Amino acid sequence: MPGNDRIARFWHWWISTLSGMMPAVLARRWQGGPGLEVRIAPDRLHFAGPDRGAPEAVQLEGECTHLGELAPRIAARVAPGSRVDVRLDRACLLTPVLSLPDAVLRELRSALALQVASLTPFAAEEVHFQYRVLEHDRQAGRVRVELMVLPRRELARLAEALAGAGARLGDVYVDMGEGEAPASYLLAAAEGPGRRRAAGPRWVQALAAGLLVANIAWPYYRLAASDRRLETRLAELQARFEDLQRRNRGLRADQAARDWLLRRRRETPRVLEILAVLTDQLNDATHLERLVLHDDRLTLRGVSDDATALLERLSALPLFTEAQFTSAITPAGKDGRERFVLRLRLRTGGKHAH
Repeated sequence: MPGNDRIARFWHWWISTLSGMMPAVLARRWQGGPGLEVRIAPDRLHFAGPDRGAPEAVQLEGECTHLGELAPRIAARVAPGSRVDVRLDRACLLTPVLSLPDAVLRELRSALALQVASLTPFAAEEVHFQYRVLEHDRQAGRVRVELMVLPRRELARLAEALAGAGARLGDVYVDMGEGEAPASYLLAAAEGPGRRRAAGPRWVQALAAGLLVANIAWPYYRLAASDRRLETRLAELQARFEDLQRRNRGLRADQAARDWLLRRRRETPRVLEILAVLTDQLNDATHLERLVLHDDRLTLRGVSDDATALLERLSALPLFTEAQFTSAITPAGKDGRERFVLRLRLRTGGKHAH
């Protein structure tokens, strides 16, 4: 009945949760046994019972190394609620050997993850892998490493078959063989399909996690508060800087106005002196349209009956020097007068007699 199935699934979940929090002995008693260990070689399967001795062997027809193909046979021999550990022969995995600089030893796993895509048909996120260092030549600065690679989909198919039989997948590790290094776990504790036994009571783990988060978060909180204070101070300094800029622009404008007034006061006597000289030298036939004084340069524009003679008269005066026309002389009308633009340079020094 559907209700009974839900109750059974609940109790299976509850038993697996409690067994994950218990020591191994109590977990075995709670689950009714330690489960099953399956040893997989290219040509046979070995099923080891609770005592891990005298395994029952199943001969395979030809080489069959894919866990996905073996999953139905393994699932058919498990008991509901049991845990299945898998020991793989190295021949069941992809095992390329690499020669790398020994500088990668500190971050060897990360370096090997980058090599998986080029050495196997899979991307790093598509496989589980483990490794062992075969040789470290310190003199040459090289290290030989054997990779052991298993596609994730193979374990996923096995875990799905076991779940259908009411069992769960436990540890998956590689059998290094007799006389070799101990068995190497292929799955890290966080990525195994089955839940590993907890390292301690849940409340202890939660407390440790809370303390860890607090220790990490507190410096960031203080840093954020310091950043806020610095931003406030920076805004104040920015406002003061903009106010100083406005005052500086005002001071420069005032100084420019004072300089202009002083220049006008200094130029006024010179202008009067120039006008007095020009009044003496210009005849009734000469009419000035514009007079511009800029520093020591004087520009005259107007009409005269003889512009050339006017230039000679002004050049002879001790007040002026470098007298010249800035443009060609042109007729000013039918009366024969000439239009001119004349530039003179004033001699430096005090007033000059005229």
